[in-house]
Amino acid sequence: MKEAEQELRDVVLAIDDAWIREHTQVRYNGLKNEPYQMPPDHPFTDALRASLRTLGVEPEVGAMMASTDGRYYYNQGGMPSVMYGGNGNGTSHARDEYAEIPDVLQTALEYAVLIADWCAVEG
Repeated sequence: MKEAEQELRDVVLAIDDAWIREHTQVRYNGLKNEPYQMPPDHPFTDALRASLRTLGVEPEVGAMMASTDGRYYYNQGGMPSVMYGGNGNGTSHARDEYAEIPDVLQTALEYAVLIADWCAVEG
């Protein structure tokens, strides 16, 4: 975490604008869990993309500022870990959060195909 914080500070300090350098503060408030980054070219990431494409889903690869157990699996356990699921309905983490049943079923199917592909199950 300290390395990531310093990297961002270094980026700000490298900006060729004295006003920005002098008037910008980099602060980290709130939850400070260790970060992780699943390599986009990792075989598991590729397997997820390939599995989704067999179902006609074009996956979106990105990053987010959030805390998940994936950091433990990847950093401490050495296990591949991706965050994937559903189209969402705009209520994630809201007081009245819910998921649409068809979206849950579609995501379950997508994970089932990934597991079958990753584990080399035929059928």
